[in-house]
Amino acid sequence: MQITRIISKAVTNTNLELINNRNNRLDRKNDDQIGTEEINNSYINNNVPIRSLALSHHRLTDLSSTINVMYGLVNLLDIFTAFVHITTCVCHSIYLVNEISKTNSYELKLYSILALTFSWAMQNVAKSLLTIQFCNEARKESLDTVRIANELLLIKDLSVDDKVQLKMLVSQVRSRKVNFTATGFITLDYSFLSSMLGAVATYILVIQQFGPS
Repeated sequence: MQITRIISKAVTNTNLELINNRNNRLDRKNDDQIGTEEINNSYINNNVPIRSLALSHHRLTDLSSTINVMYGLVNLLDIFTAFVHITTCVCHSIYLVNEISKTNSYELKLYSILALTFSWAMQNVAKSLLTIQFCNEARKESLDTVRIANELLLIKDLSVDDKVQLKMLVSQVRSRKVNFTATGFITLDYSFLSSMLGAVATYILVIQQFGPS
């Protein structure tokens, strides 16, 4: 989880460098006192080369792929156990609520068990949410690189070399995406989280209808 946060921040920093390049480029372009040749020279000397940003993105992609392979099975087990715990804890909480309502019992023990069971379910939900959030954030920042690079390509006075490097960067990002999965079975993003919660709700309804009354 911490490693995916680091990757997300690193990709964000790469995108910020691209944004700074774009903004500096536009600022110099709007200054009538600076010629096109001077703009190009200043741009090359004062800004981070696009090739180095592409190299940074390449290394981050390699790092994310390595982490995905190392922790894919761990993520799969974590997601599976969280799914089981959430389903069983919520069902048990519903059972306790029904027992309390039927018997009109005010025993502290029942309420304590109910609170502990529900809090354990919420803890597993929070754990899954944080894991998916960091993975989704890293993926989103990687996709933003394409958008920023395309905005840079719209600047008319870019040199031919800059345009070629930007197009290569866009092609690189599109072909090598930052993506985290659970051993390839599950893509860890917000769409999976909604599917997981929907499956939990479905299992709870089935258990309540066909389980012991």
